[in-house]
Amino acid sequence: MATKKKTTKTTTIPRFKTEVEEAAWWDAHPDFLAEQFEKAAKEGRLQRGIPKSKSVTIRVPVRIWRPPSAWPSARGFRIRPT
Repeated sequence: MATKKKTTKTTTIPRFKTEVEEAAWWDAHPDFLAEQFEKAAKEGRLQRGIPKSKSVTIRVPVRIWRPPSAWPSARGFRIRPT
């Protein structure tokens, strides 16, 4: 009695030169992400929820302190009152 071997094909996402090339690859591999999630679930690598973050306090000398209103908004600082 012959048993069938299950072949596992490992596919990696290649680097694409153009967006058209990437779109064609995703069209040719529609189940790629679902397979990756199933594999990660079997291996126990999926986590639920949002990872916890930790609050950090930084001490800054008064002579170099600038109030948050003087911070450049282009750097993406969000001001949250304490």
